[in-house]
Amino acid sequence: VRTAVTYQRPDFTSVDLAIWLGHGGSELVTESLLLDDEFVVCAQEVSARLPRRGAVRAAPLLAYRGMRHTVLDWQRWFEQVGGDLNSQGMAGFDIGEAVREAQVFDTFEEMLEACGRGEGFALVRSSLVDADLQSGKLVRCFVEQQPAALNYAMLYPAGALEKSSVALSRQWLLSQTGTQQ
Repeated sequence: VRTAVTYQRPDFTSVDLAIWLGHGGSELVTESLLLDDEFVVCAQEVSARLPRRGAVRAAPLLAYRGMRHTVLDWQRWFEQVGGDLNSQGMAGFDIGEAVREAQVFDTFEEMLEACGRGEGFALVRSSLVDADLQSGKLVRCFVEQQPAALNYAMLYPAGALEKSSVALSRQWLLSQTGTQQ
């Protein structure tokens, strides 16, 4: 099995099966692997001192270089929880400016480590932080969550499952993600 990490669409002349964030298009078979929720996490000590109003202002936002949609994700999340911003102590808060001022880390893992050290808030996908939540390294700091706009899917060309190695890889991926067939 050959793996690669890229933001480019998989080239199925040299790849039999891909895991992709989003849908592959009409020419490919697309099978959902994970249906993520997005929510904000922080360190326990940050969560313990959050004010009842305007809590998202209590710590900086964190980001990582590989994020292509995070500004929009933060904005989508903020709009969902925003409601009446004046009554929540959020008058004049600009989520776009807060994201632009965010400390940026080279990788998602480095961002999570900083978050665990109490350096700020991270907007995350449920599948990527489950172990950190279970261990108590990170906590969900707000009750609000939303379904992720894009989810991970397995993509492959029609007929690819005729190769037993591809069919077995597909079956293993489905078993590991708990996906129904």
